Amino acid sequence: MINQEYYIKCLKSDIEKNLRRTLQTPTDFNYFALQIENVCNEKISVHTLMRVWGYLESHIKPSVTTLSIMSRFLGFMDIHEYKKDLFLRLRGESEFIESDTVSTEMLNPDDELIIHWEPDREVKIKYIGDYNYQVVSNSNSKLEQGMKFRCLSFSKGLPFLAYIIDAQNGKNNYIGAKKYGITFLSLNKKLKNK
Repeated sequence: MINQEYYIKCLKSDIEKNLRRTLQTPTDFNYFALQIENVCNEKISVHTLMRVWGYLESHIKPSVTTLSIMSRFLGFMDIHEYKKDLFLRLRGESEFIESDTVSTEMLNPDDELIIHWEPDREVKIKYIGDYNYQVVSNSNSKLEQGMKFRCLSFSKGLPFLAYIIDAQNGKNNYIGAKKYGITFLSLNKKLKNK
């Protein structure tokens, strides 16, 4: 994913484009602080903004709260939404996946996966063959225990698309981890009997 120093640099650049001015003087930072208050109805001190831009020396990294307010100024809900948008902008239309990925083709029946995503969602699933899975356990997810679905792969940092085989309500397509992607992925391979 994107490191903190880089996404803060991008956030500052996007803010300056939005303001149509570079932030280089105390007057610029005062102007920006007032704009934040007008647009977001929130406050960031002028000195905090100066530290984020490096106008004042500081060894303390900006807080999530500060970065989220700056992101809201650009129309995002918080810094996480901004980072997600930045990631999509940087990656373009398509790319090869370079993350931890479990492909269905590498699994044997009875292999199990634990998948976690925000906020506080987790499912344990068992591969049952022919690209099909069954939910073994569920915590805060709409994928209910016993439910069967089809999926090609799971990749850390990305959402997953499941086709529900036994959907009762006629809704077969399900997207999990849509907002931030899968945050934890664990594979438990079952030993084959000889």
